[in-house]
Amino acid sequence: MGVMFAVILLQQPALALDCQSPEVAFYFGNGMFNSVNEANKSRLALQGMLVRGGLLQPDQDVQIAYNLDEPALQEFLQVASQKSEEYGRRFFRWLSDFSLADDAFRLLALAASLSADHVRYVSDPDLRRQVDEYKMDVADGKTVLVVAHSQGNFYANSAWHLLPGGDGAAKRFFVVGVAAPV
Repeated sequence: MGVMFAVILLQQPALALDCQSPEVAFYFGNGMFNSVNEANKSRLALQGMLVRGGLLQPDQDVQIAYNLDEPALQEFLQVASQKSEEYGRRFFRWLSDFSLADDAFRLLALAASLSADHVRYVSDPDLRRQVDEYKMDVADGKTVLVVAHSQGNFYANSAWHLLPGGDGAAKRFFVVGVAAPV
């Protein structure tokens, strides 16, 4: 996993952000079957690579966007649900782009594409906590960069859809997916 982070994140020309700015809040989004201690080790490894690569100031910290390590069956069912929601979102987004459809149809399709994220926000305390943390950083004028591993990508993608777009929040929220299931 560490090699993948290095390959992706040390490609400085590919990044459009000034990552060394204290106005960038970094997060590590863990995958399934990670304890808090394991996620923290990955967070520290990422932080060390970013500092060594010159993308992070030594006094900047990477935060954890932690999703709870549930029992195996519950974790698998959660991932299956998240994957199907991702497909559903894409399908309804595709429908909302039909130029021949009237505006009412397109708005309904767009609303349907967002509904799964809103349901998950209400039912998933991990997602709710992550979105609330991102909202606070954005309200403080920061840009948020989430390095999401595996299942963490589902959480980061849902968070992106849940951030309000009117105040530019979605324009200051970025995801780097590592071992992305999406």
